[in-house]
Amino acid sequence: MTMRPLPPHRSHRGGFSFAEVLFAVMILGIGFIMVAAMFPVAIQQSKTNTNQTVAARVAESAFAVIEQNADRLTTFGSGVQPVIPGGPTTLWSRLLHTLVYQPDPRYGCAVLGRLAGTNPRVVQMYVVVMQVNNRERYVEDLDLADSGGNPVTNPSTFRPHTVYVKVAASGIAGEIQFCKDNGPTGSPLGDSPAAAAPGAVLITSRGYIYRLGRKVSNDIWELAADGGMSSVDVVETDPITAYLIGRGHDNPGTGDLANYTGSNQAIAVYTKLIPVP
Repeated sequence: MTMRPLPPHRSHRGGFSFAEVLFAVMILGIGFIMVAAMFPVAIQQSKTNTNQTVAARVAESAFAVIEQNADRLTTFGSGVQPVIPGGPTTLWSRLLHTLVYQPDPRYGCAVLGRLAGTNPRVVQMYVVVMQVNNRERYVEDLDLADSGGNPVTNPSTFRPHTVYVKVAASGIAGEIQFCKDNGPTGSPLGDSPAAAAPGAVLITSRGYIYRLGRKVSNDIWELAADGGMSSVDVVETDPITAYLIGRGHDNPGTGDLANYTGSNQAIAVYTKLIPVP
């Protein structure tokens, strides 16, 4: 009897079904969408971290110059005053080349101060760090703000916008109402100052710091979620003077108080108590 080898066994291997391929594509697509959604968040977080790092350096430089010239702080009163050309203090000329961050002129700061203690005499200084977003850099503002060393009247970015406000309350439920003047019956402006924008910083003459949130009406803004930086609720039923740092002026050389463009410039606010010799 002749034995014949059996033919080799061939296993049957079928392909993927259409449903399996479709399901795999869907899983892959969802994964790609989730990865893509992370990029804008990561970019924004990276930008925020960079801004905060640079802001700390800008503020550190400004405070160093202020401390070196502490004897020039004697003219500050109990109400907050901005450091501007021709203002109540001669600090401006010493701060002039510190207001723009030289390594990166896209960053700068506005400086304000108030008397915080009389015995010993202590001045509380505020440094609002900004990033330009409607021009390439801040240098042009300084060139105009100190032309020939004379006081200027143009609304430079480094001159905080003087406004009058009522404060409903601080914290999440707070509101800021812009008023026409600082009289007890000051009427609304009819429209918020052009420099106002979500995220803008508002420092009242009493030294309280706020950030604007959503615009409610022509003259009323909500506070941002972290916008009430005072430790207690504050209510100002009569208009008080305040200083607004928000959008940048498109041409600081003009004499008008309109034409503020771009988004909010203010990144962070730093404050420090400085003894006056």
